[in-house]
Amino acid sequence: MKNGCRKWFIMFVLRLGCTIYLFIAGMRTSLIYKDVNYEYYLGPSYRKNVNATRRTSTIICNHVSWLDSVVILKNIRCAFAASIEFQNAPLLSTFINVLDGIYIPRGGSKQNKDDAIRVISER
Repeated sequence: MKNGCRKWFIMFVLRLGCTIYLFIAGMRTSLIYKDVNYEYYLGPSYRKNVNATRRTSTIICNHVSWLDSVVILKNIRCAFAASIEFQNAPLLSTFINVLDGIYIPRGGSKQNKDDAIRVISER
């Protein structure tokens, strides 16, 4: 979905809904940014090539509880990789498209996966 008023409004409603949902569940969240030293992994001169940014570029996670997705949606504007079956779900597909999510075929035969990938790439 293109950036604009409609996308902003749907993101606002989604974040508001997540906030209400977490309040009902009795949770409160906040972000704390910590400076992490990656010299061990990236070498001693990695800071020279890193832009000064306060945003995380990539988060890869798996579900641990039923609130994980809601907490991530409330705190970080992120995209999801959803199963291709969700592409036809009325409200859920709208939220996935607003979040710039992608649909991934899971399971099935090799032919079905190839057909689904071809349809996605034609979009």
